[in-house]
Amino acid sequence: MSVNRIHIYWGIGVGIAALLASAGAYYEVTQFQGERTELKQELAYAKVQIDDLADLVQKKEEEVEVHKELLRIFRQQSNDTEYDLSQMRAMVQAATQTVEDIKKLEEADTQLLEKYSKVFFLNEHYVPAQLSYIPNDFVESDHEQQLSSSVLPFLLQMLNAMRGDGLDPKVLSGYRSFGYQSNLKYNHVVTYGTTEANQFVADQGYSEHQLGTTVDIVNGAIGVEMSKFESTGEYQWLLTHAHEYGFILSYPPSNAYYAFEPWHWRFVGKDLATYLHNSSTTFYEMPQRDINEYRIKMFDQ
Repeated sequence: MSVNRIHIYWGIGVGIAALLASAGAYYEVTQFQGERTELKQELAYAKVQIDDLADLVQKKEEEVEVHKELLRIFRQQSNDTEYDLSQMRAMVQAATQTVEDIKKLEEADTQLLEKYSKVFFLNEHYVPAQLSYIPNDFVESDHEQQLSSSVLPFLLQMLNAMRGDGLDPKVLSGYRSFGYQSNLKYNHVVTYGTTEANQFVADQGYSEHQLGTTVDIVNGAIGVEMSKFESTGEYQWLLTHAHEYGFILSYPPSNAYYAFEPWHWRFVGKDLATYLHNSSTTFYEMPQRDINEYRIKMFDQ
């Protein structure tokens, strides 16, 4: 073998080694960036959990104070010949309500009022506690659609009210699993490219649909052409009345997360939806700790 050929092979080998080293370094940097992003998400989620725990501790402290005051009254009245029965009843009712509120907080699904659009991550194992099928006459899809069983009654009340006003609302999409959302995002990336797809389709784990509390609404006239929904009477009706049934528009014009989605409505409970409707703020602008205050009454009629 000639010296020149040896030099050529040696140069090729050095070049390949350099490329492999560069690829390895790029992989390590990319992996580090991904781990750093996941860590930030975990820290953000941990902060919310700590806030929730603080709220629960506060509730338990309030319960203790209520019982202390109740005990004081009983002791006082044991030495009195006359006492105020109405005061006793009020204290008992207050203590009972406090215990019931604490039980609701402990049993509530803490995920339902959290922010998932590029903020918190909902893992692949999350599935709503119970799902029910949306009646087919309200569905604009080749596939059956499901929603949280706790949310479905509110949705049906709203859709029936819309029908009563001469409208034709249809649900295009309800609950989506982690895997379904992953496939949906992949298909949109292939069709539209990553940049454009990121404007209107959430990554898996960041979709409100996985909570089972969110629906995409269209009408019979436009069918699956969601971009036309803004010009419909159904959309105008929802802007005016959706809060009365506990639903909010997640992504209004100029929101910081996705392109304007007039068809995308999330259930958050009547109290919170009404507060947001009457205020100048939106769900994703509201502090998470303030949102959590509405969790206890989320499913109250």
